[in-house]
Amino acid sequence: MSQWLLENPGVALLTGDPGVGKTSALRLIADGLNPHRYQVIYMAETDFGRVDIYRQLALELGLEPSYRRSQLWRDIKARITELADGKHILPVWIIDEAQNLPLDFFRDFPAFLNYVVCSLMC
Repeated sequence: MSQWLLENPGVALLTGDPGVGKTSALRLIADGLNPHRYQVIYMAETDFGRVDIYRQLALELGLEPSYRRSQLWRDIKARITELADGKHILPVWIIDEAQNLPLDFFRDFPAFLNYVVCSLMC
């Protein structure tokens, strides 16, 4: 499954009972990725507001997070496009403990998936 997702970028959901090894599996997959091709962003602290989560993502992408959410979104999308098109690096965002994400995060999230990075997908 993980190889298929790397070749066909999208969203995956890994579920299971507590203690079965979901986090270990995610870390094993992440550790096996080529750092010259993928930038793994592993986030386990998710019990914050959506803007705080976006700011954390921006920091992981090497950005200075904007205070305005609209600018923060534009900066993150531009950075992802720059990584993918300019450097041929695909960010892989792993969100562990996603059950703690705020509901408004899920309303915003599809907008992050609403554009194509041509060098990796076309």
